[in-house]
Amino acid sequence: GDEFVILVEDIERVDELQVVADRLHAVLREPVDIEGHRLHPSASIGIAEGRRGYTSPEELLRDADTAMYRAKKEGRARSAFFDQELREWALRRLELENGIRLAIAQDELELHYQPVVDVATGRVHGVEALLRWRRGGRLLLPGEFLGHATDAGALTEIGTWALREACEDIARANEGRSDALRLSVNLASCQLREGDLIRTVDEALESSGLPASNLVLELTETAIIENAEQAAHVLSALRERGVRIHLDDFGAGYSGLAYLQQLPVDCLKIDRSFVSGICEKPGDLAIVRAILGLAEGLGMEVVAEGVETGAQRGTLLDLGCPFAQGFLFGRPADLPTTMARAVVGL
Repeated sequence: GDEFVILVEDIERVDELQVVADRLHAVLREPVDIEGHRLHPSASIGIAEGRRGYTSPEELLRDADTAMYRAKKEGRARSAFFDQELREWALRRLELENGIRLAIAQDELELHYQPVVDVATGRVHGVEALLRWRRGGRLLLPGEFLGHATDAGALTEIGTWALREACEDIARANEGRSDALRLSVNLASCQLREGDLIRTVDEALESSGLPASNLVLELTETAIIENAEQAAHVLSALRERGVRIHLDDFGAGYSGLAYLQQLPVDCLKIDRSFVSGICEKPGDLAIVRAILGLAEGLGMEVVAEGVETGAQRGTLLDLGCPFAQGFLFGRPADLPTTMARAVVGL
């Protein structure tokens, strides 16, 4: 692999370990010539001191590996020590990883829904399902646990649960409505790589009775680029079934425009980082206007994310943006609360 262990003995002071690490960095960053190509390697080094009362070599290696993870996170090509703060972080991480594996079985996961509205009329057009984890009296947001779910190998299972649960919820909510709401569900990149996403979607639609035309699957640019060939195959098959595909956080990722013509994308969701500045920053306004023009030229819909003020809504209306979501129209809430907004209007 690409990981190596160095055992340093006869160390009297901890700072001597940093000297050793600095020497390693100096040697490893020397350029290497391979078949006419000059490469510039680098290394991240995690350091654990063996005088902490370890009872086995495996414990020492584990903590050095955790310190190396910190070094990578802080920018790579550097070294980091394992300390008490990192120990506490590692324990919290382990606790969360173990807990997330059991979250589905223990019925701790919830779905909240945020409305997607018509910018001009305020009418609720659809809802986006957003994952929450109710753990120990706290309601954790995705940013607090999805990374741990990835490390635990549980993200695909959680995504499958969310898709099935959301389809059941919205199918029931749409009963008797003449203007059935669309349901948007986020997909992680691992769901394109692992398992059988097409079969998972088919089963969710069949068991819930939700028409495929009412289901929207959202992916980020990064998720698609990482699995470009497989993504094209899977998304095309889903599109043929009537499922709509939205590109989430558009503009914040790779923004490779060539693939937009090659992939079956129905809608671009403008990243909230641009929407937040459209009233104050000419650059953000220009980007939003450009995305709207691009979408119109490609025959795609547009949803502006993160709308929080009436001024932002007014600017989007002037620009001709058809749909939006954000705190101005409603925070994520349980389905009855969100459906009440859909019934009475805004």
